[in-house]
Amino acid sequence: MNILPKTQLEYGSVEQPVMCLAANQIKSFPVKRRKKKFHLIEGRAWITYDNNDVIVESGETIAIPASRHRVIISASNPNHSICYQLS
Repeated sequence: MNILPKTQLEYGSVEQPVMCLAANQIKSFPVKRRKKKFHLIEGRAWITYDNNDVIVESGETIAIPASRHRVIISASNPNHSICYQLS
């Protein structure tokens, strides 16, 4: 079942848009200059950075340090989607 992405009016702001990953999607991005905050709005996420695997629950925020390695984000359950914000 695919869940439609949440809109900025529902959760986000112009400065921090809400991003969603559908079931079985993976997002990868660099964190080169300064750390980023990852806030999970909906779902349960699996995040890998600097050879660390972290499970983030809905409502939690974690800091992702700057690194030469890319960050990988996906839903911890491949049948569910997640919505999050990066700042």
